[in-house]
Amino acid sequence: MHVDPSVLSSLDGSAFHLASTLSADSAARYFVAGGICCSISHGWTVPIDVVKTRIQTDAPLKGLSPVEAAKKIIEKDGPGGLFLGFGTTVSALVFARI
Repeated sequence: MHVDPSVLSSLDGSAFHLASTLSADSAARYFVAGGICCSISHGWTVPIDVVKTRIQTDAPLKGLSPVEAAKKIIEKDGPGGLFLGFGTTVSALVFARI
């Protein structure tokens, strides 16, 4: 990506504004790549958040360790039970970046 030095201008003397010259194709690739990376980096924490939330809200899970709670969730809901909310998390990330 080539940036013409003349597009740099000072904003209130404290920050710089950079106007880049990305093509629509390049911008789309960066958008998709960023979405995939963000989904992976945030998505792997969904099971941890599910276990934490269920320990806080489900009476039968209160007082259990996270590992014990995860086992109970898997017994009740199957492995997919740990990923409840994954779609919402990914959707929120996409809309937050638009």
